[in-house]
Amino acid sequence: ALTRLYRNLEAKPGLRVKVNAGPANPTGVGTQVRLVFTDGTKGAVRLITAGSGYWSQDSAIQILGYKKPIQHLEVRWPDGQITQKPVEKDAKEITVERASKTAAR
Repeated sequence: ALTRLYRNLEAKPGLRVKVNAGPANPTGVGTQVRLVFTDGTKGAVRLITAGSGYWSQDSAIQILGYKKPIQHLEVRWPDGQITQKPVEKDAKEITVERASKTAAR
């Protein structure tokens, strides 16, 4: 049998989210990210982890799927502070650094 590669042309790609929690935690381990939509609803929370099993490593970049217009990305840092980062309309990737404006808890 021949090996085949299929490309999904109809599905909308998700938003790639990269988090930098500072020099001691450049991949944002322990950070939670979620999308907030323009209608006020929130997407599922994703926790950035360093691994899930023996000799494993999870990706530090999260891909968040969405079907509604996005208002902003909500980031809860490991210390509990929350950052809200606006997302451009057709953005495919966003990076959030710990030095960003922090919203009230």
